[in-house]
Order: sequence, then C-alpha cells, then structure tokens
Amino acid sequence: MRPPRPRNSPISQARKEAWLTDFVGYRAAVNQGRLEAWLGQFAEPDRDLAARVLDCIEFFGTDRIAHAYRTCLAALPGWHANEEQRAGRWRFAPMSDSAGDSGGTMLHQFRIANGMSRKNSNHLFIQPASLLKEELGPEDTVVLVDDFIGTGDQVTTAWESSFSELVAGIGTVYLLVVAARRQGRECVSNVTDMAVHCAHEVTDADDFFGQACHQFTPEEKDAFKRYCKRANRTRPAGYGDCGLLVVFSHRCPSDSVAALHASHTRWRGLFPRND
Repeated sequence: MRPPRPRNSPISQARKEAWLTDFVGYRAAVNQGRLEAWLGQFAEPDRDLAARVLDCIEFFGTDRIAHAYRTCLAALPGWHANEEQRAGRWRFAPMSDSAGDSGGTMLHQFRIANGMSRKNSNHLFIQPASLLKEELGPEDTVVLVDDFIGTGDQVTTAWESSFSELVAGIGTVYLLVVAARRQGRECVSNVTDMAVHCAHEVTDADDFFGQACHQFTPEEKDAFKRYCKRANRTRPAGYGDCGLLVVFSHRCPSDSVAALHASHTRWRGLFPRND
C-alpha cells in the first residue's frame, strides 16, 4: 500500500491528474468524469478519506508488469536466454484451467516482456493440456504464469483438479506471478509442489481494514467500510476479506475492497471488473 497524502490535502486538479496518470491503461478507461463520479458517491465529510484511498492504490500497469516478469524469470535457477545454456528443457504455460481466467493474458504479456515473441520461441509456450504430450522429465522445468495470488484458493483448486497430474514427473515447477499476498503464497507452497516466485509481496499492512494498516484510523476504516457494504453487502472487504487496494491494468482482483470494483445500480466502481 502506498502512503497517502496528509489529511485534508486539497483535491486539486493537479492531484486528479496525478491519479489519472497512475491509473492509465485500465481496461475501462479511467477519465476525469468517471473519477469525479466515483468521488461524488462519498458524502462531503468522507471525500478526503476517499481521496486518500486513491493515493494508496497499488496499480500495476503494463510496464510494471513487464518489469516484474523480467525480474522473476532472470532469477530462476537454470534459465538462460540461450537455449544451449539452459538446464534441461523449459516450457511456459498459463496457470489457468478455464478460458475466462487471467493466465492466458498474462502469459502473452510475459512472453513480450522477456523478448520471446518471435516464432523461434513458439515451442516454449504451450497450453496446460499439452504438458503431457511434451513428455518432460526430471531434468526439465515448467513455469506456470499468472498475475496475482490473493487467498491462494483459485491456484490450489486448479492444482488439485488438473495441474498436479499434468506436471507429474517434471523436475521443477514454478508459479511465477507479479504480486502475491503472503498468506496466499504460503498456502500455495504448502498445498502444491510448485515453487512460487513473485516480484511484489502483499503483507498484513496492505489489508486496509486490518490492525497492521496504520495509514487510516479505526474511525476512517469504519466509515469506508460503509461504502464498501453499499458496493457489496456480503463481501465489502473483497474475496477472503483481504481488504486490498491492488489494481492490475487488465482487471481489478476480487480480493480488493468492493468500493473499487463493484458496479451496479447503487454503486459504480472506478475499476469495474466486467466492463
């Protein structure tokens, strides 16, 4: 979570333009009209609180995602850009067992970020269903790619339903993500045989409603939760009560607070997930 500006800082045009610059590239374009409409859903006494929430958002745009993927791949033992200098065979696949998940999108970004978009790299990138056909063995490596680990539920479910069988017998299996909540990363490590690598770790201090978050007072947290409940009565703090302020350019995670992404007749999120 990024630090907010001091309380009662003016919501000036310069501050709005800074937010618009920070959030550029979101799938449903964040323009000044939508930004002001989101702020306008807060009562006047809570407008400063809403503005400081915007200050704190961890936004992962395409450049930041690309840098994360380059950093993580470079850190994997045995990998080398020159195929002749790699340890065993390597394959990359999305950590996704359905077409609607983010894994396929992230694999494409991963490939471009690491300069492997040419045809001579096609053999390295496969779909999960093709892993068995590759006949990889103990000396080989599979890197599964995704964007984010929140609770870890989605990853462990996919592992138990299909991936554990698809990668059986393969020497090393990595799960490479841009960001991961510490508890979710530990859950994945405990339940699966994958080694998780992430560029950005989300800690207890990133839970807006948690005790470890000292950027906001208990009264401010209670006030903001009222708006999150208007956005989503059953999951105001997001999936798994994670309470995050994390947004990716391609989609806001459901683990983030509902006021950021929920959209319906009573609330319009600044980062809708389905637009």
